[in-house]
Formats: sequence, C-alpha cells, structure tokens
Amino acid sequence: MVSNTLKIFGIAPENMLHKKLEDLLDPFQIERIKTGLSGENLDFINPTKVWVRKKGDEYVVFDAIFHRNTEGFLILELEPALTQENIPFLSFYDLARASINQLEKTANLRDFCQVIVQEVRKITEFDRVMLYKFDDDGHGSVIAEEKLESLEPYLGLHYPESDIPKPARKLFAANSIRIIPDAYSQPVKLFPANNPISDRPINLTNSILRSAAPCHMEYLHNMGVGASLTISLIKDQKLWGLIACHHQSPKYVSYELRKACEFLGRVIFAEISAREETQDYYHRINLTHLQSILIEYMSQEENFIDGLVKNPQHLLDFGNAQGAAVCFGGNCTVVGETPREEDLNYLVQWLKNNVEEEVFCTDSLPHIYPDAESFKNVASGLLAIPIAKRNYVLWFRPEVIQTVNWGGDPNKAFEVSQLEGNVRLCPRKSFELWKETVRLTSLPWKDVEVKAALELRKAIVNIVLRQADELAQLAQDLERSNAELKKFAYVASHDLQEPLNQVVNYVQLLEMRYSEELDEDAQEFISYAVQGVSLMQTLIDDVLAYSKVDGGNKSRPTTEAYSSCCVNNLKK
Repeated sequence: MVSNTLKIFGIAPENMLHKKLEDLLDPFQIERIKTGLSGENLDFINPTKVWVRKKGDEYVVFDAIFHRNTEGFLILELEPALTQENIPFLSFYDLARASINQLEKTANLRDFCQVIVQEVRKITEFDRVMLYKFDDDGHGSVIAEEKLESLEPYLGLHYPESDIPKPARKLFAANSIRIIPDAYSQPVKLFPANNPISDRPINLTNSILRSAAPCHMEYLHNMGVGASLTISLIKDQKLWGLIACHHQSPKYVSYELRKACEFLGRVIFAEISAREETQDYYHRINLTHLQSILIEYMSQEENFIDGLVKNPQHLLDFGNAQGAAVCFGGNCTVVGETPREEDLNYLVQWLKNNVEEEVFCTDSLPHIYPDAESFKNVASGLLAIPIAKRNYVLWFRPEVIQTVNWGGDPNKAFEVSQLEGNVRLCPRKSFELWKETVRLTSLPWKDVEVKAALELRKAIVNIVLRQADELAQLAQDLERSNAELKKFAYVASHDLQEPLNQVVNYVQLLEMRYSEELDEDAQEFISYAVQGVSLMQTLIDDVLAYSKVDGGNKSRPTTEAYSSCCVNNLKK
C-alpha cells in the first residue's frame, strides 16, 4: 500500500494495513469484484468503477485495475475516475474503425506510419506523438511524427542506445502501455517497504502507477516533457518500436482511453508487420527463383563452381551484391567487383580462424577486419557461407557514405555529476541536431537474404557431396576396369606366345629343309617373316610392361630374351 492513504481515504497507512476490502467498499461492490476475479482473465474486470466513502456522505470514485505480479500476488491499483461511466463499446469500436479506415487508404509504409501518429494524437490530444523504431544495434530513430507547429521536429533523428537502455527496453516489452501523467510529481513510498508475507520488496513491474526511474524522469525534464504515454510495439516477442506521446504539461489519460490506444497500436502494428512481411515475401520469392537456377546450373556441371558462375549476374543478384567470389581448394573464381586475389586469400584465412557460423554477414567489415579498409570501395559489406574448411562463397557490397542526423551528440549520451562526493551518471541535456558522416559501411544485409544464403549453402554442400560420391564411384570403377585390363593383358600376352612359336618353328623348318631350293625372293620373304616376329615380340613386351605382370614369374624367360632366341633361330 502507498503512504498517501490519509490524503485520499482519510485513513492513515498504518491503520489501513490490516483492513479488508470489505471495510472500504459496500457489499454490492464486493460481490461484483469477486465475480470478476473468479475468471482467469482479469481484462474482463478492468477497469471497475468503485466508490469509496471518505467521510460522511463524501465519496471518491476510482477506476480499479487488478493484476497479478510474477510472485502471484493480486495487486489492486486505484486511479481517480475522470468520468462516472465507462466508454461504451460502440464508441470504442467507432474510434478504432475510423482510424483503421484511414489506414486502409494508405499504400506507402512511411505514409502509413504517419497516419498512425496522426490518429493517436487525435485520440489522446498530446502535444507530440512519434513512431520510434529500434535498429538492430540498439539505436533508434523517429520514422513518423505529428506535433504542435511550435515544437522542434524530431522526425528522421537517430537516438543512441543509451537513451533507452536494455533494462528500459525490457520493461517496455513487459508492459504494452506505460503512462507518466506528471513528470514532476514526487513518488509516494510504499508502506511497508517490504511485503509482510515474503519480507521482500513487492514486484511492481506490471504496475500502472509505478513510479518511473529517476534517471528517466530527469531525461524527460531535459526534453521539456511534462507527461508521457508509451505504447509498445512487439514483433516476434521482441520490442520492435514505440509509439511515444509527449506533452509539455501534466496530462492524465483514462484507463479506457489508454486501452483504446493499446488496441489501436496492436491493430496498426499488425498491419505494419503484414506489409513488411509482404515486401519480404516478394523478395524471398525472387531469391528462391535465383537459387533454383543456380542449383540447376551446378547440377549440370561437373564442377559446382562452373555452375555458380555460369551466369555471373544471377550470382550477384542472389546476394544483391556488386561482387562475388568462390574460393575453393586454394583458388578463387571471381565475378563483378571484388578484392584482389591476395586480399581474398588473407580474408579467407581470417574467416577460417574467426568465424564459426554457417552464415556470416556484416555491413562494416573494416571495423572488425582492419585490413579490409584497403578495399572498402568494393567490400565494406560481406556475406560469407562456408562450404568446407577454407572454402567459401563470398558476396561483397561497396562502401556507402551516409549522413546520419542524431538528436544530440551520441558520443555524449550521458553526463557525470558529482554532488557531495557522490558520482552518478545523468542523462544528457542537449538534443540539438548533430550530424555524423558514416564511412566504411555498406547497405545492410536483410534477414531474408541471410536465410536465402543459408539455404544455398545447404544445396551447395549436398551437390559437393554428391559429386564427391560420383568421383569415388568413378575411381572405383576405373580401378576395377584396370584390374580386369591387366588380367586380360596377362592372359592375352601369354596366349600369343603359342602362335608365335609356331611361326618361328615353321619358318625355321622351311629354311632348314629347302634352303638350297630357295631363291633370293624366298630368302627375302623369310627375312620379312623374321621382322614380323620381332615386331610381334615388341608388342607383347609392351602389353606385359603395361600390365606389370612380366616380372611375376621369375622362372619364365623374359620376352626380350625369348624374342632374341627366336630371331637367332630364324637366321641359322
């Protein structure tokens, strides 16, 4: 319980501590609350109008909001009711429908975001309403704004991560809507400080009336904000952005109106997500088409690299890049604008030693690999997929020099204050336009492009493995064929010896028996026969040498000796 009960109820906090709700509310209200709390979903009971007797016939009307914290304790928060009645459903529906109809007429995503802030400002009447989107690096930017003309514009400005640090983003993710009606109000202490049951501080993470951190309040003061309303935009269970409403003076927004804004924010953001996904869908379809073409090319070639670079533009379009390289087996095949071969070899070595992911991408390679600054004009951005050890497919994007408008110097995102010997960090006071020229950076890689690269990697690995299996099978077939050929050569060479021996023997008999009757022509013919036998022996020697079986039987004379013996016999 808070310590301001005396002012609101006329009862001191120490006297409130052990009271029951029945001591404050009449039986009719108690019965209605019990019925509402019997259900699991407390949204059906929130808010509930309650009347609390202050003294005599004086009543105070509140909006009662219930929630359970992470410890399971039921917490009741009472907000002063601005009206005696809840907003009728049809009025709420008309409010949302008017905004949604306006959104449906908008095709451009940026204009769509502008309609959002216009509609929220129309509902809430805040001085300024902004749509703030977080970047992947934690920084954020205002992508839409609706405000009083007298206020300084924040549209297009970037803000450093420290303005909304991780603990604050975690709270925004846990609370879909957060209101600070008076940035200059003094916080009221809890009584007692610790929960009497658990003897620990009560968890008020989901509390609507919870005081903001002093640092955040000081930040609002520095921006000249007297009241704020923040609607969290969640996508894939992550904080995508905020609808931030600022007012120069204190401003209270009723629970019903806040829930209307929350509902509108969810509906609107669902449309934003749908449009983003539609854009990604068409990009993904195009990448899938290019991937199928590259896979078909690789499947048709004996070497997958030849297939990848068969149509260089397809490989470049797949990575939306101006250069690409396939580094395999110590050689790099390049297309488009790429670093030199020597630089590529060093880059591949760096990737091998420092990267373990299946897909690696960066839009600022020189910041993590300083040697890349020498080729920033062609490769400030890198998308890499490993095929095997020291083998990569790489896409490169050139440096794109950008001017970023910051709401204050991001290098001075906080200040150091010393007061009475205490040192503490304070939020910055300056939000003046600060321009930064960003170098050594390329256009960022989209998630859909990274996922497509991962799919292509799987396809390449499968093709490489299949080609390796085919080569292994071919080597096995060749080995078997060689073995059969050697066996055939061995058998054939020895089978040829028999007819050759017959030729030798009959020529020898012919010369011995009819030498006196043979004329010069006959002698010449015998000489031709001897030459033929010699040529035949040479062919047999060659076959035996190829089959490497000529030395297999040491007891048999060599073909060279055998040939010499036959020739000598013919000449006798």
